[in-house]
Order: sequence, then C-alpha cells, then structure tokens
Amino acid sequence: MDWQKNSSSRNNELAIVSIVRDDDKMELIKEILSEEDYKKIEKDLNNIRDKDSESAINYTLFNGLIDLTETPRFSVNIIKAFTPVWLMPIIAFLAQMLSSVLSMMMQKKMNPEAPTMSGMLLTMPLISLFIGFALPGGVTFYWACSSLIGGFIQLGVQNFYGPHKMLARMRSKELSKQCDFEKGQISKLAPKGEE
Repeated sequence: MDWQKNSSSRNNELAIVSIVRDDDKMELIKEILSEEDYKKIEKDLNNIRDKDSESAINYTLFNGLIDLTETPRFSVNIIKAFTPVWLMPIIAFLAQMLSSVLSMMMQKKMNPEAPTMSGMLLTMPLISLFIGFALPGGVTFYWACSSLIGGFIQLGVQNFYGPHKMLARMRSKELSKQCDFEKGQISKLAPKGEE
C-alpha cells in the first residue's frame, strides 16, 4: 500500500512541474482559486518554479512534441484521445521486443537443442506496454533506452566474448602449444648440423 502512495505522489510531482512550467495553467490556477487560497500556495509554487529553473531539466522530446511528465491514458476512442505521449509505451514495447528477439536468436545460435523461454521473452514486452499506459512517459522512455542499450551490449558481448569465440581462442592456444612442443621434439631428433 505504501508503494502506491509513493507512486501516486511521484506522478503528482511531475504533474506539478508540468503545471508550474506552463504560464497558461498558472493563470488558470489563479482564476480557479480564491485570492486567499492562491496566496497560501503562491510561495510554494514559486519555490518549485525556482528549483525547476535551477535544475534546467528538459522533460520533453522532439522539440516539445512529447512531454515526458504526462501519463498516457488509453481510451477506446483512439483517434480522439491520441496524444504524442502514447508513443512512449509503444516505443518501449518495440525496443523490448527487439531485445527479446535478439536474445532468442543468440540462444538458438549457441545451443539449438536447449529449451527456450520464448513465451516469457515475448510476454514481458506486452506487460510493459500495458503498464506503460499507467506511468509517466519518462518511465517508458527509460525502459526503451535501457532495453536498446542492454540489447546492444548483449549482442556485442556475445559476438566478442560468446562461448564459441572463447572455445575458439582456447583451442587456438592449445594448438599453438602443441605445435611448439612438436617443434621442440623434432629439433631434438634432428641431427645437430641440420637444425
């Protein structure tokens, strides 16, 4: 239950930052609240605005097209309810799907007979897609980036340090030692003038 409160308050914090950054929304707050109520929160809003300007964090992508503080809300009427922040869960889903497919391909390449966890690897991106519509766009942006980076790291590690590469290196060292040994044996057997 505690995590729900923390999660909810974090979403509210992002919403407050979004409101504080938008002058039109600030004016709307002034209009909605009585002058006395606004005076009570004005100092806090100004503190938030000052701290936000000090940090200079950009919560948007693509020149402000996608606001990462927004939470995408799924609706049955997709055309009317569509906002650019909807792209974030979809991008996270595609990034995780790509990473899962690469992982499955590498597993098959290394050990074709081993049982695969393809069901799990394909289900997790779907779960993150659904969860992505309940969290701010910044979280799904993080998921997308970490999936892509993790997938490329895994691909690189498998290509340079995978089991096949390690076995090949070990085998080449063994063959080199064997060749050196045989060369030494041949030089011992050869007459001294023919070395």
